[in-house]
Parts: sequence; C-alpha cells; structure tokens
Amino acid sequence: MKNRLFFTAFVASLMLPIIASAAPFGEKRSHDICQDNTEIKILGYSDYAPFGWKEPEGIDFTLNSNIKTFLKNFVKQNNLTQVDFLPYDDMVQAEAEIRSGKADVIIGLYYDPNPYTGIQYIYPAYVSNPISVAMMPSRITEVTSVSDLKKLKGVYRKDEPLGNFVLQKAKEGFDLVEVDNSYKAFDAIITGKADYFLTSKYSGVAEAMKYGIYDRVSFSKQGLWNVQMFVGVSKLSQCRDLLSKGLTKAIDEYKKSGAFDKD
Repeated sequence: MKNRLFFTAFVASLMLPIIASAAPFGEKRSHDICQDNTEIKILGYSDYAPFGWKEPEGIDFTLNSNIKTFLKNFVKQNNLTQVDFLPYDDMVQAEAEIRSGKADVIIGLYYDPNPYTGIQYIYPAYVSNPISVAMMPSRITEVTSVSDLKKLKGVYRKDEPLGNFVLQKAKEGFDLVEVDNSYKAFDAIITGKADYFLTSKYSGVAEAMKYGIYDRVSFSKQGLWNVQMFVGVSKLSQCRDLLSKGLTKAIDEYKKSGAFDKD
C-alpha cells in the first residue's frame, strides 16, 4: 500500500495533467437520437498503471482520476447520464465494443491510421505516454537514442499495449523478444538474459515498484518515443456528434490554456 501511495504522488509529478473540472460546453445536438439523460458508457484500462490499476479488492482508477473527473463533468453538463466506468483488460475486445456501439467512449487509445476502425479519435491527445527502457543501473547510460538499441538485446511484455507504431519501429533492425509479463521482463535484464526492457516509463515504474525492485533498475531519463494517447468515440454512438464535437473543443481549450504543459 505504501508503494502505491508513493507511486500516486510520483506519477502526479510526471504526467501531463488533465484539469479536474470541465467548463460547460453546450454543443447543439444535430439530430434527435441523442436525448437528455442518454446513458454514456466509458471504457478504461483495468490494469495498466497509471491509467488503471487492479488490486485484490477490485478495480481502482485513482491514478486516472483527472481524465475520469473531466469526462464525468462533461457528461453531466451536457445533460447525459454516465454509466460507471467499465474496466477492460483486452484492448482488442474493448475496441470491438466501441466499434459495435456497445460503448460510447474509450480512454487510452494509441493512434491507428486505419480510417475503418469505427472509432473517431479526439484531437488533440489528452496525455503523452513516453516509451522508455529499463536497464541495470550500471548500463543505463548506454542508451541515449533509439539507434543505441540496435546493438543490444531487448524484451517487451506481451500484456502491455505499446501500440503498433512503437512495435513496428522497434522491430526494424532490433533484437527484440516478446515475454509474457513485466515479471519475466525484469527477470531477463536482472539475470543478464536481455540488455533492456522496452516499456512505457509510467507503467514500467509502477511494475518495478509492485515487485519491490524499483531501486534495482534504472529507466532512461528521456522517452525514446513520445507516444500520444487519445480519447475515442464510437462512430455508432447515438451521441457521436455531441461527444466528438464537445470533447474536441474541451480538450483543445485545455491545450491552449497551457494546462497540459505543466509538470
């Protein structure tokens, strides 16, 4: 529990903040399908810290509270009714629910250039998720840029949604192997089976603290790729127009205010 409380404060100092309240954005509805009190279902990671954290007693979204509060206020101020946040473990399944219209909004999407996904990405991105490497402290200075990785052997975890862009780039001339989870990834670098563990810095730090090895490994100070994470709206949502236009305007206003640039 102490580790978790410490990590909550640690991430708060790293992540680009989301303003916890949303000003009223009275976007006019372009059709009568989206009525007052329409239920809005929002999907979020169940176990991908700091975007969601699963504990024995259930699902805890503490570290994702800013974007949650933002969306709650937006839904309320537009006279809609929000169903509780629905956690997901499988990104593929979650995207399928959004594409089919079973859910309206999804948090934590990496950009997919395919225009036929059935998901409308809301610009700008609401947060950056820097992709980093974890290594043994004595070797962390060996990596200062992406090209340095080509001389080394790396691993990445199967259960971490790094995004197709990162995986495609990382496999271009890199010796990179997939392992089942973060435990095996950390074990690989500690035992010398691999030189580095490719991971989101936020998630990697959370996993290291969970296993009590945060002081045994080091993370690159700068992200090798600064990947953006988006809010997505289902193209089959009956409130698609309201949600997409309203959220675009709301997030853009926060970007212009400089709120996303404050560490």
